[in-house]
Amino acid sequence: AVLITLGTLVLYLTEDISFLGAFFFSVSARTAGFSTFNVGQFSVSGLMTLMCLMFVGASPGSTGGGIKTTTLFTLIIGIKSVATNKAEKAFKYSFPKDAFKKASVITFLSILIVILATFMLTLFDPDLSFVSVFFETVSAFGTVGLSMGITPKLSIGSKLVSILVMYMGRLGP
Repeated sequence: AVLITLGTLVLYLTEDISFLGAFFFSVSARTAGFSTFNVGQFSVSGLMTLMCLMFVGASPGSTGGGIKTTTLFTLIIGIKSVATNKAEKAFKYSFPKDAFKKASVITFLSILIVILATFMLTLFDPDLSFVSVFFETVSAFGTVGLSMGITPKLSIGSKLVSILVMYMGRLGP
């Protein structure tokens, strides 16, 4: 609910779309990848919002990729626990001891995958803009399917890297 609400508000404030359109994109960016507006015309802040939502992805048990909502929640609780020097608890229940460590490793490896894949795509296709390549990579990692329209322009090497990133995003690092 927090991701959907924040995503909706930020997209509504940064893009020239209706509130319902912002809500639709906020949900779609984490799961289905349906697009009712041309993503290629979004502002950089709107694209960043979509990339953050795609990176987190769906909840466990779904077909969506990304680091998953539970990993993000565990990471936030762990950071809060370290910052306040209190036990890792949520809803009056304690977290397993290694939960924060596992969430940190998953997030770190996921960031590494996205950065490395983006680097490889910029090597294979240096004529494409960094923002569109980065967006394409995060979309592949989240197995979302949103694109800024560069997919047909990608070289064979970039397409193979994107396919690998899709598998890694779906299966988890």
